[in-house]
Amino acid sequence: MVNKPPKPSEFSRQRESANPHTQRAMKDDSLPQKLARSLLLPGCAIFLTWLALWYFRWPLGIPGEWIWWRTPWNEPDRWINLLLGLIAGLAYLAFVLAGARRIDHLSSTTKKLWIGGLLIAALVWNFLVIELAPSAARFGKAPFVLYYPASSGYFTIARHESPQVDQFLQTYPERVQQGDVLHVGTHPPGLFLVFHAISSMVDHLPLMRNLALATMPVSFHDACGIIEENGKNTPHPMTSNDAAILWLATMLVLMMAAGTTLPLYLLCVQFSSSRGAWLTAAIWPLVPASLIFIPKSDAAFPWLSTTLLMGIGWLCQVRSTRPVWQFMIVGFLWGILAMISMLQSLAFAPVLLMCFLYGLATTATCYIHRGDHDGWSHIVRNLVAGLAVLGGFLGSTILFSVLTGANLWFIWWQNSINHSRFYEVSPRTTWLWFVVSPVELAFAVGWPAFLRFLFSMRFPESSGNEQTLKSRWQRLGQSFAQPTRIADGWRLAACCLSVWLWLWCSGKNSGEAARLWIFLMPILLWVPTLTRADLWTGTAPALPKPESAWWEPTLPAIWLSTQIMICLLTVWRISGFDFGGGLLS
Repeated sequence: MVNKPPKPSEFSRQRESANPHTQRAMKDDSLPQKLARSLLLPGCAIFLTWLALWYFRWPLGIPGEWIWWRTPWNEPDRWINLLLGLIAGLAYLAFVLAGARRIDHLSSTTKKLWIGGLLIAALVWNFLVIELAPSAARFGKAPFVLYYPASSGYFTIARHESPQVDQFLQTYPERVQQGDVLHVGTHPPGLFLVFHAISSMVDHLPLMRNLALATMPVSFHDACGIIEENGKNTPHPMTSNDAAILWLATMLVLMMAAGTTLPLYLLCVQFSSSRGAWLTAAIWPLVPASLIFIPKSDAAFPWLSTTLLMGIGWLCQVRSTRPVWQFMIVGFLWGILAMISMLQSLAFAPVLLMCFLYGLATTATCYIHRGDHDGWSHIVRNLVAGLAVLGGFLGSTILFSVLTGANLWFIWWQNSINHSRFYEVSPRTTWLWFVVSPVELAFAVGWPAFLRFLFSMRFPESSGNEQTLKSRWQRLGQSFAQPTRIADGWRLAACCLSVWLWLWCSGKNSGEAARLWIFLMPILLWVPTLTRADLWTGTAPALPKPESAWWEPTLPAIWLSTQIMICLLTVWRISGFDFGGGLLS
């Protein structure tokens, strides 16, 4: 009996029709050549990270302006911890690849369970990477960062200086007028209110206090003991309640950092397959910056920024058949979330600008295609969504100002004035940071993720003919006016990248790009998923089924493994905080 050759899958046929050279290239490539090509860039990324952060001792930044410190790696148990970290990485990799192999073929309920499992896996991974790090980079750093006012001051003011929320908010406009350019003067009151809420919960719920004290790791407990010993003769010595508050605040940031995988998945799946969204979301817990800066609020901000982008991507569509009332409700809730985000930090102003530009682009595209079937109804839906967003944002802002006596409009304005004075106090050489910041960003997000983003800018061929880069960009520009869902994604990506480029060129983030740009880093992971679809037709290619060739999951496994290695190399070497005793170079 002669075995018949297997029929080509739908994925293979669509991929071949998109690029007729693909099948020939696959046949011409031997296994060693394919492996060599696929391992070359990941190997270079690991080598470059090790060389720059571990072998050479050059300053990580610009001396005299801003540098990051290196963490000593000299504990007796360092090799055991390295082995445990690699085992944790392999377990995370196995789970992600198992999900990628199945998620396109699962029922809705089962898919939700897998996504929930990814959230848990991300949280466990984050916890283990931090706690297995050198002692200076473990959770023991968190009490020093949060407790002492020199690092932020949010806990000190909320716990001791102004424990009454109403009095604190009424006097906050006067506080920001004092001109502080670091923490209090440049931030709205949201982060203080978070500590007020946690303090109230610990003081009034003994169960929560006991749970916090019972779950804190040894490194965190020991650090609190040091602070308690050093502060015995101070007006406000540390108490067990204070330790519980600090641990709950740290856990909140940790959970939001890991939880960013959910809105990132929901953002990606709007414009790509479930598998592509799954693999992209799984990269986020491996981004070094999201771990290095825990427990700072910067590590929690990506959850808010990605949720805002996910929401605006759902709201603003050139073609949608959903009823208008859904746009009203979601738009109103999105406006409230935007206000809550701005209550935490002015860093979300660029995100709101991205969303505003995307709304304009979507409405303009709807107007261009108003003559199509049901064209005007799509314009109405987007206008209703915009009005709902405006109502939610303005309504919640006015309500907050009236109920608390803290004029948010004045506070935001004064925050921006104080922030503009930062570089008068701490001068920067702007042109040097213009060069250094992208390199710092690459190390902060991880070279594999950064290269993945750069490669995504090489847009896919739409025919078998060789096209110049110029013609590809021209074709991309023409596609922006198309009424397709994937074109929606590219319009949103263009708005996001344009605003980020403007921030970079403006010199507003001269130094600390690894921390200040964390809330934008999910964009670098999301944009490459758009290239997994046929940009010019608006259709996504079918994905390989579980019985397809072994090579399909191998390439993601190689790059994810590389990202895991680079995450460990970076998180265990770079300190986001200066406690003394670190390595300057």
